[in-house]
Amino acid sequence: MKDTPKNKSEQIKENVLSKTASDFLKKIFDYQMDITKLPYCLMLLADDMKLGQIHVAYHNTESKFQDITPYKRYDTLLLNEPDYVYFYSIEKPDDVSVQFWKMDPSVIWEETDIQNMIDLSRFLLIYLGHYKYLHKAKYALTHDDFTGLVNLNGFTQTLADLINHERASKYSIVCLSAFRFRMIHQEYGHDFGSRISYQMANNLKVLVESFSTEHTIARLINDSFAILIQNTYVDQFIDTLSEFEINLTYGQKEIRQKVLFNIGIYHIKESDTSPALPIEYAMAAYALSRQSNKPDIVFYNNEVQQLFLREREIETKMHDALNNKEFLVYYQPKIDLNSLCICGAEALVRWSTEKRILAPIEFIPIFERNGFICSIDFFVLEKVCKDLRNWLDQGYDVVPISVNFSRVHLADSSFAEKIVKIVKKHRIPTRYIEIEFTESAEMEDSEVLIHAIDILKSYGISCSMDDFGTGYSSLSLLTDTPVDVLKIDKSLLDADTVTSREKVILSNIVRMVRALNIDVIMEGVETVEQADFLKQINCTHAQGFLFDKPLPLHEFEQRLKKIQYEDPSM
Repeated sequence: MKDTPKNKSEQIKENVLSKTASDFLKKIFDYQMDITKLPYCLMLLADDMKLGQIHVAYHNTESKFQDITPYKRYDTLLLNEPDYVYFYSIEKPDDVSVQFWKMDPSVIWEETDIQNMIDLSRFLLIYLGHYKYLHKAKYALTHDDFTGLVNLNGFTQTLADLINHERASKYSIVCLSAFRFRMIHQEYGHDFGSRISYQMANNLKVLVESFSTEHTIARLINDSFAILIQNTYVDQFIDTLSEFEINLTYGQKEIRQKVLFNIGIYHIKESDTSPALPIEYAMAAYALSRQSNKPDIVFYNNEVQQLFLREREIETKMHDALNNKEFLVYYQPKIDLNSLCICGAEALVRWSTEKRILAPIEFIPIFERNGFICSIDFFVLEKVCKDLRNWLDQGYDVVPISVNFSRVHLADSSFAEKIVKIVKKHRIPTRYIEIEFTESAEMEDSEVLIHAIDILKSYGISCSMDDFGTGYSSLSLLTDTPVDVLKIDKSLLDADTVTSREKVILSNIVRMVRALNIDVIMEGVETVEQADFLKQINCTHAQGFLFDKPLPLHEFEQRLKKIQYEDPSM
C-alpha cells in the first residue's frame, strides 16, 4: 500500500533526529545558507534514512532568489557529495506539486500538492532553527564573544588535540596581561577600556600571525590572554612585545600608548598527558610575574613549581580548615601617642595547622587569587562581632575594631549590605566597627568601592584605606574615596631611623590628609624615635611592635583591662 502524505510525514518526523538528518543540517550551516528566510521550504528524508531531494518553493523571481542565496535555480548545493540538495524557485507555489526522490533519481515514490506539506515543512524548519541555536551555543562555549578569539574552553580543547596527537611538546603556553593598564580604563572610562581590550586582542593576533602559522590565542578575561605558540618562536614573540603599542582616538585626542606586560611561560613536556596542568603551570608563572609590581617575565621552573605545589596544597585544605575552626583571629592594638591608651585594634587572621601557626602572608595572597578570601573576611567579621558582643555584655571598655576586606568583594555589589546585616545580627553599635580596604593604584572598581563606602557610612560604620604608600599611590584617591581613616604603610618608615626625606614625605602627607578631615594612623612603629617624630607632625595614632604585636584573644582581653601603656621611652 502506498504511503499517504500523513503517514510519510509522521515517518519523516521520527527520522528527523537521526544521525543522517543531523549531518545534513550541519552541511547546510557549513555552507552558511539561511533557509529560514524563505517563505516555503521542504526538507525531506527518504524511508531508507538517506537524504532525498529537496525543493524550495519561493514567491518571487530568480533574481530575488539569488539575493538571498548565492545559488541559481536548480543549482546543486553539495556537489560531489552522496546527498544532493536542489533549489527550485517559482512565482506561484500553490500550483506546484512536490516530488520526493530516493537516491536513484529515476525512482519517484511520492507526489503531492505543496500545500499539503506545509505542516511538515514548519516542523522541519523548527528543527533547523534548533540546530542553528545549538551551533551558536557551541561556538559561544569555546569563543570570546567580544573579541572573536577562543576562550579558555576553546584553548583547552586545542591543547588537548595537540596532546592526543603527541605534538604538544613542540609548543609553549604564554600567559600575559598589560602591566597596570587598567589605570587607562579608569582615566578614560569603561567604553574606552573595552576598545583597548579589543585592539589588544587584534594586535596580538596580527603580531603572532606575522611569524607563526600554527598558534592559538585565547582571551581569558579583560586584558589577560593565553597564547599557544611553537617553541621556536617564543623568544621572537617576547622580543617583539617590547614594541607593542595601542593607538586609539578619544574624542579629539589621539592616544598612543606603549604597553608593557607581565608574562608567564611554560614549555610543554612530552610527559604532559592532559591540558589542565600545563595551563595551570603557565598561569602560576604568570601570577608570580604579577607579584613583582613591575613588568616581568617568569618561566615555569623548579622554584615556581614549589610555589605552585604549595598553593595547590593550601587550596585543598582551606575549606576543611574553615569548617574545623583552624583560622584564628588575633588583635593588634592601636595607640593614641599622646595618652598612650588603646584607641582601637585591627583584627588579623592566623591559620593554626598541626605543625605551626601560619602568618597571613603565607595564605592571604593565595586566597585572593582563588576568591576564598571572601569567605575568610566574613568569617573574621563574624568572630569580631561575637567577641565585641561578649565584651559589651561583660562590661569591658570596648574600642573600635577594624576588619580587612579585600577588593575581591567588589565583584559582589551587595557585599556592603551583607556587612551591615552581620553587625546588626550581633547587635553591635556601628561605632565599634571599621572596615579597611587596601589602597590600589589601579582602582579598577573605584565606583563600586565608593558606593559600598557610602552605604557603610550611612549606617555609621567607619571605613579606612589600608597600606597607603605602597606601589604607585596617589593622593588624588583620597578626594574620590570618602574614607574616614588613612593608614600609612610602614614602608615609609625606616626600621631604625627616620631620614630627612621620610620626614618631608610623611609630614606633608599627614598635613594634607588632615586638611581633608581624615584621621591618620601610622603602621609599623618599632622605635621610640619614630613615635616621637609622629607626634611632632601631629600623627597621634600608631600601631606597631613598639607597643604590641598581634595578640590572641585571651591576651588582648587582658590588654583591654589595662588600657594604658607604659611610656616606652622611660
